[in-house]
Amino acid sequence: MLMSDAGCAPQFSARVLVVDDREIEGRRATRLLRGLGCRCNLAAGATTDQTVRSELPDLLFVSTHSVALARSVTARIRSREREDSARGFEPRHVPIIGFGESECTPTWCLDAGMDDFLIGPLLADSAAHALRTWTPHTLALVG
Repeated sequence: MLMSDAGCAPQFSARVLVVDDREIEGRRATRLLRGLGCRCNLAAGATTDQTVRSELPDLLFVSTHSVALARSVTARIRSREREDSARGFEPRHVPIIGFGESECTPTWCLDAGMDDFLIGPLLADSAAHALRTWTPHTLALVG
């Protein structure tokens, strides 16, 4: 179990969307994030845009297992953000965190429009760090 410096377990109330075209890995990531207190759903390529619009997540974890999927999802979300801003809507930047063991590098992810990258599988410590960094308003210490 994760503990903060004060000895409390972090819990997050963040709305999180996991994008992964591998069902088993995606379900594992959603269980992990729910264990941290997040409200979490899983989406795959084609359903991602609709899910982002309907759920308004605080953060996306995007698997880089499929480089094409990761790039496509990120590009579509960033394009929608620019379009909404151009139409005069309040700009809403959704942090996108890439994760995985692939040929993607942190530089590639940032260049593709992601905000951060976690090397390797999604683990509780790295997920909590990303949530603390990108959605600090959702953190509550329990314990």
